Amino acid sequence: MKLPIRPWKLPSNGIIKMNVSQISRLIVPEQTIEFQEAITAYLDVLGFSHKKSAEDMEMTLQDFAGPLVFSANFFRNIRFNIFSDCAFVTTSIENAAPLLSSIRFAFTQWTADSILVRGGIALGSYKEIHGTLNEIAPRNLIGSFFAGSAVTEAVRLEGSGTGALLFVSNECAEFYREKYAEPLFYRPGARVIGWSDNAKILYWFVGVSLLRLLKILSTEDGLRHSATPHLLSNVRYSLEASMKQQNWWF
Repeated sequence: MKLPIRPWKLPSNGIIKMNVSQISRLIVPEQTIEFQEAITAYLDVLGFSHKKSAEDMEMTLQDFAGPLVFSANFFRNIRFNIFSDCAFVTTSIENAAPLLSSIRFAFTQWTADSILVRGGIALGSYKEIHGTLNEIAPRNLIGSFFAGSAVTEAVRLEGSGTGALLFVSNECAEFYREKYAEPLFYRPGARVIGWSDNAKILYWFVGVSLLRLLKILSTEDGLRHSATPHLLSNVRYSLEASMKQQNWWF
């Protein structure tokens, strides 16, 4: 049985035969950005797929990207890759402090706009590929080519816990603790790097989370709603961070 819509084929005179070695030449080494030791964060807007209003989705995307765009103009040694409601933020290990500073700034702005973002941050390798493929691509093709152990680990960590928090790998956590004396928050199976020590911001975070939680709990399946554990984690983190305690178990 044939498909009603046939797969598109190159015209016979447009086929180019290439082996693996020829394809690899599309990469231009001098344009490729690579860090053997990088700090990479993966950030994702919570609940975006559940939004039903096109206007709400558009405003959320703008508010999500805004702080990252602002930071990119200030922190020129940091790489910012934004796609829809997700982003990768990365730099070499030498710029670990400004990277965390830029992410903390973004979290405060997202909180002010009532946007809940969850992230993972890891230490490892990072490679961003630029080559002739980018140059010959038509304007209707947009591609971002990046990979590495830090990228893979950051994505995994983003989904390792609940709440609009920044989950960190053990190696990355120890690096920030030893190098910058960064306090860490502990949960069973997860570590968290705090994104603010400002009580007013944290209390606002509590307020935003509680309002959403009350709205959800007023529904029939509120306790089983997918957002409930995230909102509860937000409240717990905020209360612990505002009391400046370094250990939490819930």
